[in-house]
Amino acid sequence: MKKFISHLIFLSVLAFGDMTHADVLHGLVVAVADEDIPIMNRIEDKDSKSMQRVPISRGFLNPCRANNFLDTCAFDPKYAPEDFIAKEIRSIGNRFEVNLLLAHSNQKEIDHPNTPANVKREAAEMIYTIATSLSSEEIARKNLIHEILTGNGKPEKYAADAAHVFEAGKYVGYFITTDDRILKKREELQRASMATILKPSEWLEIFNSYAVG
Repeated sequence: MKKFISHLIFLSVLAFGDMTHADVLHGLVVAVADEDIPIMNRIEDKDSKSMQRVPISRGFLNPCRANNFLDTCAFDPKYAPEDFIAKEIRSIGNRFEVNLLLAHSNQKEIDHPNTPANVKREAAEMIYTIATSLSSEEIARKNLIHEILTGNGKPEKYAADAAHVFEAGKYVGYFITTDDRILKKREELQRASMATILKPSEWLEIFNSYAVG
């Protein structure tokens, strides 16, 4: 119950308070400015033979002080090391060490008949965001995210993924995913959404760096 209340208080302030999205982002950046330390020197780019360098000055929010959104596909990654690391992240969430959340837009995917029973059980124990009315600015941002993800594809195929990314950005959170398309386009998506998009292994590296810091 304590976990449930703490999540709802934080999310309700963001969803229903008088602050704009920019105000919330500014407040979070100021609040963690003294902790904004470099965590990762590089992020792997699966679509490139090289490693994508991350500027040494770049920092990341402490996951313990941020909203951490888990994509549906991150429940059951199909390749190592993301498969067992995703399990570790869910264990961290179950120990209440971080706010591990699901976007309300994930509900339809979780309820799909093909979703494994163990995933349904775990998801049922997690906190979901709630659907709220969107401002014109938010609608435009969500549409842009959808356009980026769609590219030359079929818009209806990427509507759900766009909604997940938008929701994580709405609450200035991490979005943990193994979706190849999202990861391939993450630089554009991060600029459009304000979410920080990471693979499970990348998120865990950040979490561990704060744990030992």
